[in-house]
Amino acid sequence: MHLTYVVKKNGEREDFQPEKINQWGEWACSGTTANWSLLITHAIKKMYEGATTSELQRALIDSAVDLIDEDVDYDRVAAKLQLADTRKRAYDNYKPPGLKLFYYHMVEKGLWEDMDYTEEQLEYLDARLDHGRDELFSYAGLKQMCDKYLIRTRDRLYETPQFLYMGMSMAIFRKEPIEDVVKLYNIFSLHKVNVPTPVLVGLRTADKGLASCCLIKSGDSLQSINAAINVAYTMTANRAGIGMEMGIRSEDDPVRGGAFHHLGKLPYYKLIDKTVKANTQQSRGGSATVQFCIFDPEIESLLRLKSQRVSDERRIDKLDYSMAVNDYFIKRFIDDGNISLFSIYNTPDLYELFFSKNIKEFGELYESYERDATIPRRSVSAREVFSTFFKERIDTGRMYAFRADIVNIRSTFKDAIYSSNLCQEITEPTTEFSDVSELYKVDGDGEVALCNLAAIACTRVRVGEYEEVAYLLLKMVDNIIDYQSYPYPAIRTTATNRRNVGIGLINIAYGLASNGYSYESQEGRDYVHRETEKFSFYLHKASVRLAKEKGPCPWFDRTTYSDGTLPIDNYPEFLDTVCSEELFLPWESLRKDIVKYGMRNSVLEAQMPSETSSVVIGST
Repeated sequence: MHLTYVVKKNGEREDFQPEKINQWGEWACSGTTANWSLLITHAIKKMYEGATTSELQRALIDSAVDLIDEDVDYDRVAAKLQLADTRKRAYDNYKPPGLKLFYYHMVEKGLWEDMDYTEEQLEYLDARLDHGRDELFSYAGLKQMCDKYLIRTRDRLYETPQFLYMGMSMAIFRKEPIEDVVKLYNIFSLHKVNVPTPVLVGLRTADKGLASCCLIKSGDSLQSINAAINVAYTMTANRAGIGMEMGIRSEDDPVRGGAFHHLGKLPYYKLIDKTVKANTQQSRGGSATVQFCIFDPEIESLLRLKSQRVSDERRIDKLDYSMAVNDYFIKRFIDDGNISLFSIYNTPDLYELFFSKNIKEFGELYESYERDATIPRRSVSAREVFSTFFKERIDTGRMYAFRADIVNIRSTFKDAIYSSNLCQEITEPTTEFSDVSELYKVDGDGEVALCNLAAIACTRVRVGEYEEVAYLLLKMVDNIIDYQSYPYPAIRTTATNRRNVGIGLINIAYGLASNGYSYESQEGRDYVHRETEKFSFYLHKASVRLAKEKGPCPWFDRTTYSDGTLPIDNYPEFLDTVCSEELFLPWESLRKDIVKYGMRNSVLEAQMPSETSSVVIGST
């Protein structure tokens, strides 16, 4: 394509000057093995007469991306060009403004909240803000940051990554020593830690909906279901993913003394689907995972809700699902036995016992109901149920298994656990609200569980700094619990009393690969053991440190930690055959500190997928 002119941002025509685009290409490819001449040739082929300068810049970026398969260094080229384009769009200049000027501008525009920093403090922080760290991004990471997380309007970009990181640190550590603001900024900007979408989007703005997960339980009454749906609607608008367990009766169960028959769970699941899709979150759509029990009378249709082989009327394929199961039913599967299906309407105590540590008692009650001819039941093949589950899981990838017994046995909570969250990485206590009005009471009669997430990128944290990184990250997430907004007083009460957090460990796959370990090898398993032990130990130590500074969580006595129980006490024994190394950190000393000082948080660890946010920092 032969270009004679281009159109500038202000609409003026300008003669096309090849030397300008050549200079761009040479600059972008400097310090790499990429060929700037080849880059320019590819970009020009994408152009047309009268193209805008912005389109020309985009063509350079796209051409660099196209060439990555030929030479991986073109990723650096694409990232440099993307960064230049980002800064140009935000500041009309490659050089960002100073923090003080930027801060006042963003506050005046209403895009950042006023955090009450003095001019001297802003100058102190500005001297420690390093825009050169923008070059740590891969192209994919920077593009993700620009498209999803940087503050923008329809036609304007307002910030670049280092201001985002500093703004987040300033917002959440405004009451902490200013040196800690810098420390937190450093672990953000050096990509030592990963923070989730709600935090990247909202922290520093007036929007304080920062919880990643919301776990909800409904009862069987219309009022309780209404309360649960209200929470799902509101928390989706606040960017939280929804995990829902509905303890409602099954199809054809009597309603109002048999005046009419219940329509089952599908109408309510459809309502959940519409509810979470009604509010599109700023950088992602609303989503929910709904859980049901393996012995629910509707199990066969519930397992097929995502299937493309059922009618539209019986399909709800935009929701995800989780089947609650325990060891008792796995044994029936192994023995090729049958499963008796009971409705919660007829056997509420059976369902309650199912979500407990008492597998033996559950089995005894279950079998007594099987012998009771007065209780309605239907029998199905255990292998057929599990086969359907496996098939739907393979076909969709979004049919999960919830081990009700294992979850409750290994839980850090003394209260019963009924479900997991959207992505199934954390389990927390929930109880149904009897009515919507209870949500507006400080001491409402139910419990909705929230979780705030973050993660440590294991390979980027040096041995000597691990303890400090774990402490800073946990303190940030713990501060969010007090800082974030709550749509209902009852949710604030349980959130601030439990102080649930979910810190994950990411980049393990890279760590294995960079050390030349296979996951199946003994060296690989021992490596994972060392990393996960270090991760768990320093998180627990950080929570004790925060308990010393700010006090333990008010409901610490409702955790197994209060009895001195640690994760090392209840892991499956077979893991000792998988790993050839002993524990190497001083857990017994930590146990004494936990009993003495308590912990700031009821739960600490959750291995979240970090599917989107991990792209930003280029981690696995």
